[in-house]
Amino acid sequence: MDHLRQISRRTFLAGAGAVGAVAVTGTVAATWGSQPAAAAAEVFDEIYKGRRIQGSVAYDQAVGHLPMSAVQIDGRPLHVMRRPDRCYVSAVVHYQRATSLREVACLAVDHLQGAQLAVAHHNHHGG
Repeated sequence: MDHLRQISRRTFLAGAGAVGAVAVTGTVAATWGSQPAAAAAEVFDEIYKGRRIQGSVAYDQAVGHLPMSAVQIDGRPLHVMRRPDRCYVSAVVHYQRATSLREVACLAVDHLQGAQLAVAHHNHHGG
């Protein structure tokens, strides 16, 4: 389980780094290695209703090239899940489907109505 948590953190940081690179260059020409070009199209970094939303899709080779999404609102991670029908739902808005990471981030901002995302705390058990 710690291995999966470590993969998720690493994947998220890789995706967040790619978002920062796009913000600096102003383009979506980031290279995702041998991954499909469609993945690069899901990189965004913008202001929506006064909130900074960022997102990207990262691929973790240790998990068989499965896409891992990384979405943040004002620098705080938003837990996003991709459904089998290729739509996204989030921990904030889990009954409304979105067709893109940007859309799920915007739905979460709308639902939060100015509130901040809670920072997730993970319990680590010592042995």
